[in-house]
Amino acid sequence: MSLCILTISSALFPPNSPHTGRLVRTLPLLTEGGGIFLPTTEDFISIYEALGREFNAILVLLGAETILPCLENARHAAQSHGGTAKIEVLDT
Repeated sequence: MSLCILTISSALFPPNSPHTGRLVRTLPLLTEGGGIFLPTTEDFISIYEALGREFNAILVLLGAETILPCLENARHAAQSHGGTAKIEVLDT
């Protein structure tokens, strides 16, 4: 089984970490005019479909729901993406 870790671009990795390898992917947090635009359900479905072509399992690690409320979007997308990859969404 091949596994991918998906997180959002606000994740912090230790210096000299090999986080840029193919097993860790990030979704960008977009900002404009002082606001943050969180990934939508459609954004998550799109990345799940793309990653599902490369990996059998996707572990989605997101920041606390109280800080960045996109956990429900990720979970809803995991339930409705239609692919074969097993997806687990965790609120860190």
